Amino acid sequence: MEHKRGWDKLLCAHTQHYAMGLLARQTQAWQADSLASSKSSDGIKREGLKLPQHNSLKNWSSSSHLRMPLSSGCARSLPGAALDKTQEQEPGRGRVRKTLKVPAIVRNIHHSLQSNVALDARLQIAIVRLAEEHPADVVLTLLRCAPTCDRYAAMIWRTIGSSGPAVEKVLATLLCVMEDWPVHSACTSDGDDRDVFALTATLVIWVIVQVPECHEAMILYSSRLFVAMLFHVVITTRQMPPVEAGNFWRACQEEHRLPSSYNRFAVQAMKALLCRLRCDNEVVAMERKRGWDTLLCAHTQHYAMGLLAR
Repeated sequence: MEHKRGWDKLLCAHTQHYAMGLLARQTQAWQADSLASSKSSDGIKREGLKLPQHNSLKNWSSSSHLRMPLSSGCARSLPGAALDKTQEQEPGRGRVRKTLKVPAIVRNIHHSLQSNVALDARLQIAIVRLAEEHPADVVLTLLRCAPTCDRYAAMIWRTIGSSGPAVEKVLATLLCVMEDWPVHSACTSDGDDRDVFALTATLVIWVIVQVPECHEAMILYSSRLFVAMLFHVVITTRQMPPVEAGNFWRACQEEHRLPSSYNRFAVQAMKALLCRLRCDNEVVAMERKRGWDTLLCAHTQHYAMGLLAR
């Protein structure tokens, strides 16, 4: 960033968009290096996650491995209402086998929770296994069937957030949605390609980040998450989201008692992320200098950016 004078360009309103692009590309490199070199507490080297690119996410989410049947253990863990089975004929054998469509299972789990089915240990295990084996299908389906992240969807997201391996995989897809402004379009294994508002993913991140067990996963993705949230603050300050997002956001306000403006919520989510990353001192320092308020105004954003950079 220094070599390309990226930090100086970040402080000027006319060149911020260029600097944001530089920062996003740089953080991807930081992410790859940190994931490759990170080690768990027992000294075992951890493999870096391979994140899907934007233009390949659609093919990736609809690839054949997402249509594989769930393990029998996962299938037995699901409630009866969630066992949505289809029949497929195995090529060359003429036999019919039963498989489970992941998007239908996710919708049925959400519906079963609305029908007062308890989120017991067995169902929690099933949700975590689904998220680990089919993260793209789980994320996109849940964002579509519960875009306002109602209390039942929030229960599912918190369950995922409590499992380190599951939330690491889920965050990759959530970031892809966040980074596609204003809407993200990708196809799940059942052919559903409806658009998803980027703000929906930010809302889910805000819910997950309140789960203490997600700390390590948030550290792994901290750079990309911070840049994506900062982008949401800047873009929602300078231009309004699509008109159809208005009804969606009013429903989110009623569900979670959120701020009336999009950019104010994006700041709220950013502060929650920093607190989860144990950067409380930085949050307080910004408060003392009224940095969060100046970040919400297009004319003073350059000043707030400088405070954040320092």
